[in-house]
Amino acid sequence: MKKRILLGGHWRATDRVEKELKQPDSPGQGPAQDTFRSKLVTYLDSQRKFRWKVVSLNGNIVARSNRTYADLQMMIRAVRRAMLLRPDVYLDSGGKWRWRVKEGKKIIASSSESYKIKGHCANSFGVFSSCVEGTISE
Repeated sequence: MKKRILLGGHWRATDRVEKELKQPDSPGQGPAQDTFRSKLVTYLDSQRKFRWKVVSLNGNIVARSNRTYADLQMMIRAVRRAMLLRPDVYLDSGGKWRWRVKEGKKIIASSSESYKIKGHCANSFGVFSSCVEGTISE
């Protein structure tokens, strides 16, 4: 399946979007490249349920879903809510920093790795919350 990305409300082929992200901002066009620090990648897992991850421009996975979704739109709404909520930054059992976002008692998003420095952990959440919506792949 050809990957596509939702940018500015329109689905476009990812190769075209990558070129657009690299072009400087012009009046009346979308944001400049450095505005897009990451992108939301959605995919179907082995049970054909939707999952997501956030990939930074350097290729690192900075966040991931903690559950699966039967419906793509429900998943995208959950990610949008997670971006607006305040993260819980905590020390894990290994003594490193992680973040997670809870809705009620359910964890809906979390950092994909741990950090030695709390500020790096907070920056990871910033990368997550600035992501461009959704490449879909199978």
